[in-house]
Amino acid sequence: MTASSTNSDPSAAASRPDDRHPSRVLVGLVAVNLLSGLAQIVQIGATAPLLALMLDGRGVDAGTIGLVAAAPWAMILLVSRFVPAIIARLGLAGTVALALITGIAALGGMAVVEDPIALAGLNALAGIGLILRWIACDTWIVRIAPEAIRGRAIGTHETLMGLGIALGPGLVALTGHEGSLPFLAAAAVMAAAIPPLVVLKRLGFDGRPGVAPVRDGAGRRSGWGLVRLLPVALTAAFACGVAETASIAFLPLYAAAAGSGGGGGPALRDGFRRRRHHPADPARRHRRPAGLRPGPGTGGDGRHPGGDPAAAGR
Repeated sequence: MTASSTNSDPSAAASRPDDRHPSRVLVGLVAVNLLSGLAQIVQIGATAPLLALMLDGRGVDAGTIGLVAAAPWAMILLVSRFVPAIIARLGLAGTVALALITGIAALGGMAVVEDPIALAGLNALAGIGLILRWIACDTWIVRIAPEAIRGRAIGTHETLMGLGIALGPGLVALTGHEGSLPFLAAAAVMAAAIPPLVVLKRLGFDGRPGVAPVRDGAGRRSGWGLVRLLPVALTAAFACGVAETASIAFLPLYAAAAGSGGGGGPALRDGFRRRRHHPADPARRHRRPAGLRPGPGTGGDGRHPGGDPAAAGR
């Protein structure tokens, strides 16, 4: 935040913590991390594998599953540039409240909707909640933490975000992926982020960071200008984002189809593999994603000719 934006907003100075009150700062940082961590478990960690497993169990093709999984990230690309203005208008607490309401509403819709295209739309709505919460909470950490500990505070926050992604599949393992229960459980986890939000509001940390004015059409070129300024960093971030999202959404399908054998099997099963097959179609028990289905000359397990391990040595 610039000095001009702080001066233009009287609430900004009031929302900045005083370094002489470390307990207040600590409570604020814990509240932001708890809020963001609970939301992260659902918004990134649980929703993607839950939708992928659910749609695969219904026989939806891989391309449609990919479309549903990509919907929130496409929406993030569209709306992220407007988030600073939203924060400036609603404040940090108001923006996070809007994010939680949006996410909970999207999950409620997913609990009752079965059409894949409708699910893609609801997942895109969830993406709006994700980017609002993501940017607002990152901003909150920077505003609350004194300069002396700001780097550690940001590092701790990002580490906990990774933990949230790791815990998300565990929620799916507990609830399964069929029916409305998984989505209602995810909505309950997001609702648990409301009390920390209330604490932050009562502590007086709710500010409205200023947004620099746009002059001479700079805003229309700012996105591509940033790409030209940091091409390697942004390309690497994009590649990592694609790999991370794809692994979260599709690793459960491959782990379940492959049987999750070997040393990594238990971990994959615990995180991803709670699957119940359609009782009316016993053949689905052995259905594999296209990349794992047996090819010509292989047996039922896709590894040994004729399905007989001994045949490999004959």
